[in-house]
Amino acid sequence: MSHPHTSTVRVLIFNVRKRDEPLQGSVPDFTDHVQAITAHDPDVVLLQELDGTTGKPRGANGRPLPGAAVDTRQADRLAHCLGMRIRIADSPTSTVHTAIAWRPDLELLRWEELIDRPFHHGQALAVLHGPGWAHPLTVASVHFDPFSACHAAEEGRHLIEPLLKPNPLALAGGDFNTPTATDVERGVDWAGLPPHNRSARLVADGGPPRPNLELDHVLALADLADPAEYLHAQSGDPELIAATGKGGLRVDRFHLTQPVLEYVVDCRPVPGHGASDHVPVLLTLALPTLAAAT
Repeated sequence: MSHPHTSTVRVLIFNVRKRDEPLQGSVPDFTDHVQAITAHDPDVVLLQELDGTTGKPRGANGRPLPGAAVDTRQADRLAHCLGMRIRIADSPTSTVHTAIAWRPDLELLRWEELIDRPFHHGQALAVLHGPGWAHPLTVASVHFDPFSACHAAEEGRHLIEPLLKPNPLALAGGDFNTPTATDVERGVDWAGLPPHNRSARLVADGGPPRPNLELDHVLALADLADPAEYLHAQSGDPELIAATGKGGLRVDRFHLTQPVLEYVVDCRPVPGHGASDHVPVLLTLALPTLAAAT
């Protein structure tokens, strides 16, 4: 079947930066987040660093118990303010969670939470289908281990199968917490990174400071492409590959399957930094729709 028509779909990465304030009182204040998100009219929002542990029971070590009911209050309040549906994923060892929000007219076909080893923050995965779309779209909100680029690469290996298995149209977006090839191209001062970032994100072999790009190499082996890098190679527009996190790195980014790459219209950092310590990233797709009946 031919697909002469397309539907514009906007997917936004947004790291809310963990905040406990909305859980301390009866009235949440998500004004800055909501304004920053709705300004870009997204269909899907891939969220990181939501608080989902405040109401969870604690283990003997004082950490929230994995598998116990996730505290959904912050996610629910944010969804209410946005007028979207939302699901928040569990987090195996950390106190921040990933979540996915989507327009109410999109249908959730599948939900999966990746919380077993080796995942640190946990990853959220949803298969969504929109009105008239020719195919569903798999989206994953990811938050890779900030303490080790090597461990982040191992998380990437374990993400690939569940991401690719449901259907060929799939993407992952969020806080990768690792350097990428475009950081090299922009000439990041690796020696100038904060010590905790140097130890986590650079190659530790006694040589000169250089980035550990293992996670990107793992994703590339699975034919997952960086759309901002792809568009930058075509246009040379420096805004496409601007830094999104501390230290001048583009830690917030997308990786997507080759079939989705064909539908990419734009992918770039967008305003909203004031509501977070990260810069949001907006991916715009022109997905094929079912051909009109004749």
